[in-house]
Amino acid sequence: MADHVLLEAGDDLVRQLSHEREAVKAVLELMWNSLDADATDVDVAIERSVMDGVEKVVISDNGDGITPEKARSAFKQVGNSHKPEGGTTARLQRPLHGKAGRGRLRAFAVGDYTRWTSVARAVDDRLMRTTIDSEISRRTTWRIDSQPAPASADTGTKVELWGKQSRHLNRLLEPKAATQITAA
Repeated sequence: MADHVLLEAGDDLVRQLSHEREAVKAVLELMWNSLDADATDVDVAIERSVMDGVEKVVISDNGDGITPEKARSAFKQVGNSHKPEGGTTARLQRPLHGKAGRGRLRAFAVGDYTRWTSVARAVDDRLMRTTIDSEISRRTTWRIDSQPAPASADTGTKVELWGKQSRHLNRLLEPKAATQITAA
């Protein structure tokens, strides 16, 4: 008889994926997640500090949102994404982008603190709001609302990233970053 052992993401892998020099790549990953959720509108807002550095990045979309069940499944492992190879989105039938399940970890390249606030339709068709958050000091642990709140807003997700002080984040303010994001 053999024992079974579950593979978990080590902090070193998470640290590697959240390399702060890849802030543009992190924003792109989160935007692709929005498109994979059938968003037709994705907005990236960069809030600046009084010293004109990047203080907070907010990515908002009007996609289908994340249910608590989907969050618990998606945020518990790295790799083996729930998105099938060559699959399409549920509602708009667009080709899926994400396949590695790493986008949420790349978010730490932009912020020491991360929060997803998402409104999705529950199985009974009610709109429910779920909040998912983590911080760099416990980057392998995600807090997911166990009791999502009823919501009156439309479906969609807002990702907030803040608390990182790094000159690398200022690359997000360069015209080259906007061109790179638009081209992708």
